[in-house]
Formats: sequence, C-alpha cells, structure tokens
Amino acid sequence: MTIEFEHPHWAWAAQRPEADLKECLITGYHQGKPFSSHNYHFFQPHERAARLLDFGCGIGRNFPALRQHAEEVVAFDIPEMIEACRRHGPCGDVVLTSDWGSVREQRFDVVIATLVFQHIDDPGMLGFVLADLASMCRYLYVSGRCWIDGDSHRNTCRTILAEGAFRFVKGTVDEEQACSLAYPDDTHLELLFESRQPATHPVAADLFGLAPMHYPRVDTTSSITLTQLFTPNFDHWACKVLDNKKRYCQRHGYDFHYRRGLYPEHADRHPSWHRVPMLLALLDETDGEWIFWSDIDSLIMRQDVRLESLLVDTGDRDLVIPDQGAGLVHGELVDDCLCFGQFFLRNTAWSRQFLRALWRFPEQPAYRRYLVEESWEQEAVNHLYREDLLDFRRRAHVVDNRLFNSFFNTQYREGDFLIHFAGEDARGEGRREALIDEYLARLENDVENDVESGVDPVAAAREVP
Repeated sequence: MTIEFEHPHWAWAAQRPEADLKECLITGYHQGKPFSSHNYHFFQPHERAARLLDFGCGIGRNFPALRQHAEEVVAFDIPEMIEACRRHGPCGDVVLTSDWGSVREQRFDVVIATLVFQHIDDPGMLGFVLADLASMCRYLYVSGRCWIDGDSHRNTCRTILAEGAFRFVKGTVDEEQACSLAYPDDTHLELLFESRQPATHPVAADLFGLAPMHYPRVDTTSSITLTQLFTPNFDHWACKVLDNKKRYCQRHGYDFHYRRGLYPEHADRHPSWHRVPMLLALLDETDGEWIFWSDIDSLIMRQDVRLESLLVDTGDRDLVIPDQGAGLVHGELVDDCLCFGQFFLRNTAWSRQFLRALWRFPEQPAYRRYLVEESWEQEAVNHLYREDLLDFRRRAHVVDNRLFNSFFNTQYREGDFLIHFAGEDARGEGRREALIDEYLARLENDVENDVESGVDPVAAAREVP
C-alpha cells in the first residue's frame, strides 16, 4: 500500500505569505521567535550519514543543520509544502519530493522527523507511516511535543512503540519517562528509535555513538570467543594486555574480540556495566558456543593451556563463574562471593535472560546505588546467586577462583592459568601497570627459553592452598 499524504491545514498554510507560513510552522515567529535550525544533540561530532531523510520538512528550516550530518539530504512533505519550500527554503542541493511511492523504495541511514509526529492524529495513518519508515531506515530521530493532536492526546513515544516497528534507543529522558508524559504537559522531547528490521537497510556510521567498536578478529570459526572492554584512560598499558591475549588466541585458533570505549547512551552507569550490552550484542553476532570474558587488568600466564580444559564438569550449564571467596554482598561480608571478572557464558537464551536481569537490577530503588558505586554488576550477579533467581544455581557452574581468575596478591601461584590484578592500583598509583610489565617479562622469559611449568591448572585449582 502506498500512502497518499494530505493535510488540509498545512495545505492551506503553505499558500500563505512567507511570514504567516512561518508563524504556522513556529508559533511565536511574529513575536520575534527565530526561524532557525533545530539542534540535533544525539549526533556525534564529525560523524555523517550517507543518506538522511527529512520527513515533514516544512520549508527547510533544518536543512543547514542536517547538511552537517549527512552526505545527501532528501526532504519529503505534502505537495503544497514542497512548492512553498522551493519558494522560501534554503534548498541548495537538498532533494525535494512529495512522491512517497518513490521515497519508500529508497534506503536511509536515518530519518529525521521534527515537529511532525505530534500532528499525525490518525492512528491508521501513523501505523502505515511507521511501517514504511522501519523498512527504509536504520534510525528514526523524532523531535517534538510529548503528545499527539486529537481528542485522546496520545503519548507520542508510547504510541510509536505500540506500533511495534521500532524500539527505543535513547532520549532526552529515559523510555519510562518518555512514555509517561501526558497532556497538557508540553515537554519537547528528542527521541531516537531503531528499526526492528535492521537487515533491510544500510549499516550507518557511528552517528549516535551506538555502533559497536569492532576490531579485526583473529579467527571467526572458533567455538570460543575471548572478549574484553577497556576505556581510553587505560590506553598506555591496555595494548600490552591485548597483545598477550591476541597471541594466546592466535596460538589456539580462538576468536578475539574487544571494545575500546563505552556506550554514550549509558553514561549514567559505571564503565563496568557496559560489558552487559556488549555481551548481548556479541551473543547475537557470534556463531560460537562460548564467550570467555576476561577483564583488561589480567594476563594469561599459561599460554599452553586451552580454554576447553577449563570447562570441566560443566554439563549443560550456561555460566561458568569463579568463587573468589570472601567479599561484600549488599554490604555484608560473605565467604562465597562470585567474581564477574573472568567467566564463561554459553550462547543460549538463558544467557541473554541472565544479562538482561543484571541490567535491570539497579533500576530497583533499593539497588540504584550500584549504578555507580561498589561492585556494580557483580552485585547483581551475587544477588541472583543468593536468591536463586532465574534458576541460577542449576544454570551456573561455580568453580574455584584459581581455575582461571587467580588474584595476584592473595591467590596466584606459578602454574596458574591467569593472573588478575584487581584492585592493585588502590595500593599505589601505577602499581597495576608495573605489575603487568613485570609479569609480561616473566612470561616472555619462559617463552624465550621454551619453559612451561608442567603444572596442571585444573588440578592446581582443586588443591588445598
């Protein structure tokens, strides 16, 4: 079905003198309100889409801003408004059209709708528009009032989501707030949605700071992917750890994947939380059976030991996680605290459910402090463990910490698979980097002399310290 767009009010307004038309488009223009470009705050500096559609362009007041964010701008509106745009707008190289049949066959990185959806009061029309847009674009950027014209004054964000063509990505308020605003509240929102048909349109550049920062993988055929995340403030030593783990993956043919940087849309959370959306994305992208997460402040000391040998007695369980021993959970000292610094996660539906449960944990008022304080998402893991939520104790296999997470200061012994320098910077500035250099030198010496310890890390982890 091709939509035939018409709107008597805007068709009439398009015929008015320029000043009156601008007053219709921007209430207050006659009183001195500037008819200037909107600010699109979600675009990342210096990032440009290949193609952008200005849906409901009016007479092009946003063209100067949109040209900064796209190589090509296409603008759509009803025929009368497109003619007015040609007369009054700063059109330049913008492609103007009122032919929806032609536009809907094209593909765009992003569609911008500024002060448009608030005027589409026909539910049937809105549904058709959203369905078409979802097949045309990767992202839908909506800027406008929080409710829609008409007797029911429907909430804009809630109505868009109810159609099911898009999912909420980010906004000037969060999804719950955006969906709760009601008439006569006249809050102006900026909302970013992503199409639920991502395979049908081009992959955009990192326009909104959302695209995963992927780097070349060592091997895309392995059943295990080793992955980690770090922030740019660790650049001066993180490269050494990456090299350690890349060499290990090359030796055994594992897939190696990492991300440098955080997800800007989740800036309210401590960086440790950002592994959760990264892992969810990776579970969808990899064909392998397992992901091995390894914190950036750890080194693989036994380059000869395969990850498969650490997956002992796992059975059909989906999470293999170490018990670090003593630790705080909800402010109380316990002797069986699970450590989320190194773990195996199987590529299953349960694992996705587990990660989403972690993400929702600090949304509860009683645990909101863990967004930025204390042990962050590890607190959520231990909460699930202690309450046995999601059938956690049956789905998770808890192992001794020394199996693949030996802490430097309290547990590590020569022959252990991995050494973890967690918390070492608290003992002195630069201490973590110095220890990484020291243990890399030890490892290099062993490699140069072709000396391996001969210690079985599985057996060693079962020994009584």
